[in-house]
Amino acid sequence: VLRLTANDGALSSNNDVTINVNPAQLPATPTVTTGTAQVSIGGTGPVQIMLSSAPGGVAGYTLELAVADGSLARIDSIQLGNGFTSMDPAQDSMSDTLALFSAIDANDLIGSGSPNIVLATVNIEALGEGSTFLNLTVVALDDDGGLPVGAAISNGSFTGLNIAPTVT
Repeated sequence: VLRLTANDGALSSNNDVTINVNPAQLPATPTVTTGTAQVSIGGTGPVQIMLSSAPGGVAGYTLELAVADGSLARIDSIQLGNGFTSMDPAQDSMSDTLALFSAIDANDLIGSGSPNIVLATVNIEALGEGSTFLNLTVVALDDDGGLPVGAAISNGSFTGLNIAPTVT
């Protein structure tokens, strides 16, 4: 309760005012999710890396994806999501088990409030039978204002299946 008092010498008045303060509703934290895939040994399958939401849009990002067990899977190629172009191909690198890549939204296609943004699709080859983790590191993720986006990470997995081809 806040008491307001006014006094000009001739008149005097008091009023009590109640002020309610409600906690601010914070937007949900965006999450960068690495998908999962199951592929027959020798085959290649896509794994998407997605951003759940972009409250302030996306100016660009740098991501690192690691295959935990290189005897089961290897990174074959990376395709950037719609609207993204490579920021600096000379800085990007890829080996069988580790990919570091960056991209920008040069045409400002990923605006404020955009949901379910495909940042990249990584094609992974199954080398052996079993499952391995796909560990993602968000090196940088900036919104359209150039501010860093604090995103949660959800790692994925990849499974190589020993399935004999069916002859008909």
